[in-house]
Amino acid sequence: MTKSAIAIAYLTGILPIIKGKTQSGLNNFTEYTMIDPDEMAPFMGFTEDEVKNLATQSGMAFDELKKWYDGYSLRGVEIYSPKSVITAVAKKHCNNYWTQTNYYDSLKEYIVLDFEGIKSEVLLHALEDRNIYVSAGSACASNKPAVSETLKSMGIKKELLDSTLRFSFSVNSTMEEVEYCIMNLKELLPVLRKYSKH
Repeated sequence: MTKSAIAIAYLTGILPIIKGKTQSGLNNFTEYTMIDPDEMAPFMGFTEDEVKNLATQSGMAFDELKKWYDGYSLRGVEIYSPKSVITAVAKKHCNNYWTQTNYYDSLKEYIVLDFEGIKSEVLLHALEDRNIYVSAGSACASNKPAVSETLKSMGIKKELLDSTLRFSFSVNSTMEEVEYCIMNLKELLPVLRKYSKH
């Protein structure tokens, strides 16, 4: 009954398990990740053979699917994005389906970094002088002069709350801009730390 009712299924996502203590209610599990998949590597997505079979069944060119969705090599196993492959096969058209998911879009624009020993406002203005524009604190509290409650709730250490900058990116950001920012951070941080009060 189940076999005839379900055409295809796969598991994906982020497992929100907090491993704070070994005595927690859920502590006797084995964790497999994209970084350390071990023997579970072939199950982290579609393997090349599976995509070849889907290409044959759907009449699509395997080379085109490979060009678009062959994104990971885990323990020597080529792994394809299931969501993207299935959508492409269903629509008979390859496209950037992965970035249409909400959570990725909501997170990709922001990277928050802390710079211990340097006040965020000091570094912010130093970068501004070099035409690099960032923000202090969290996106949820960018207009508040006080220490962000959002950053506190994220568990950022107390001594770093006033040393945090937010870097925003868009689809128009370039690698040259990122490299320019990194180069300037490398130049500024040692100088600013030298003159910062400890």
